[in-house]
Amino acid sequence: MDELIRRAGGPSAVARRFRVAPNVVGMWKNRGRFPPSTYVAWQEILKELKVSAPAELWKQKEVTEYR
Repeated sequence: MDELIRRAGGPSAVARRFRVAPNVVGMWKNRGRFPPSTYVAWQEILKELKVSAPAELWKQKEVTEYR
């Protein structure tokens, strides 16, 4: 998570992108996950950065098989 925030420009840049205070990004880091509501926006950032991150960082579940 720290690496992802760093690659996205650091806490201040991420805060500006999500229109939150930088301390909010720090709270995300302390909790060890991002708010689920930021998942779609982060997917765009990941695409820009050409990296991936586990869905668990947003409390999302990976679907491996549908029955």
